[in-house]
Amino acid sequence: MSFPRSQQPVMSYAPPDSGVLPQQNLGSYTTTWPLPEVQAIAALFSDLNVVNRAEYPHVAEMERECIDLIGRMWHAPPGPVTGCSASGSTEAAMLAGLVLLRGWQRRTGKARRVPARRPNLVVGAGAHACWYRFCAYWQVECRPVKAVRGGELPDPDRVAERCDQGTIGVVATLGGPEHGGFDDVPGLARALDALQERRGLDISLHVDAASGGFAAPFTHEDLAWDFRQPRVRSVNASGHKYGMTSLGVGWLLWRSAPPWLAELRHSVSYIGDGEPGIGLTFSRSAAPVLQQHYLLRHFGPEGYRATLAAARSVARAVAERLAASSDLRLLHTPDDLSVASFAARHEDSGAVEEFCRRMRKSGWYVPSYQLAGSRERVQAGRIVIRPGFPEDFPGGLLADISDSLGPALRNSARSAPRNSTEFRDGESHA
Repeated sequence: MSFPRSQQPVMSYAPPDSGVLPQQNLGSYTTTWPLPEVQAIAALFSDLNVVNRAEYPHVAEMERECIDLIGRMWHAPPGPVTGCSASGSTEAAMLAGLVLLRGWQRRTGKARRVPARRPNLVVGAGAHACWYRFCAYWQVECRPVKAVRGGELPDPDRVAERCDQGTIGVVATLGGPEHGGFDDVPGLARALDALQERRGLDISLHVDAASGGFAAPFTHEDLAWDFRQPRVRSVNASGHKYGMTSLGVGWLLWRSAPPWLAELRHSVSYIGDGEPGIGLTFSRSAAPVLQQHYLLRHFGPEGYRATLAAARSVARAVAERLAASSDLRLLHTPDDLSVASFAARHEDSGAVEEFCRRMRKSGWYVPSYQLAGSRERVQAGRIVIRPGFPEDFPGGLLADISDSLGPALRNSARSAPRNSTEFRDGESHA
């Protein structure tokens, strides 16, 4: 069998004029302006498989150092840190969920008084889509908790009310994909502590810090969202979001190694060094792991602080322009992540879709979607300001936002097609 040889030049694979450059995709959280050193590491080490630890022991050593440094960043207890890298936060979440499920199975198997029941996982309704997939794939009932009326985040007491003997854990989101807001992790911990006092239910709290895990340690240093809360048993984060690596690496850390974690570790004599490991893939580039090591060791806390502060400054300027609109209102300010999320001031006006359409004509992609975590039917959008943007980026963006907000959105939206899906982004939580 043979395939016809392509005569197309390599550059023909670039996005067409009708496409969107990654740097102008304002809905994505993933790195689009990597540091030159990060790009150099990708060029040198993209063909190294991180799983081949015997062949590349220096990669394994740097991976271990990353886990220790992230553990320090997330205030892990003293001593060796238990954790692993993954292909991204989705794989890390799947592994975290499996450990929660296995722990529940072990506990209920020993407690014969607990009747047979389907396990459940309690999440905020705006949690990342990967948790819904986890529940579907492993036959776990997903129990989403809607936000309080008029808000975007779930009430901790309502979350605790949804827990019972079948609950394998509760997931808090540090940086909601729809709006960038932080769930109230301290409040959730207190609510679950009170639940244990009342009913004897010891429910583990997992923090999905896919976006916030590399931001909050430098922008919210006094916020006890991590292992400072004894109720927090595990945390995951993406390195390729606010961790500033290229695609794709995720990290998963546990407060301490659960006894049943060993059941999920498997050794393979013909891959790597034969040491037992946990993961869902055996093929993954080592480059993002080495990039993370460089960023943690050499870019360091001061580099992260300065870069994140610059991103938040631009996000606040974006939010100010959106808030000044007579047709749009802010859903969540950039006080948590550098994200400005918004909705229409007047329900069913089509203002959000019209604004996104105008921004698209200026070359920017701004997603429009129905807010999953809200009790009301809200059409929303978001503008994500990622770390590392060039100096000329803010001015052009702010000017295009002002131009797009200029003519009344409501009047224009009434004549626009209402069934268009061009700017809908129901599952775009990259």
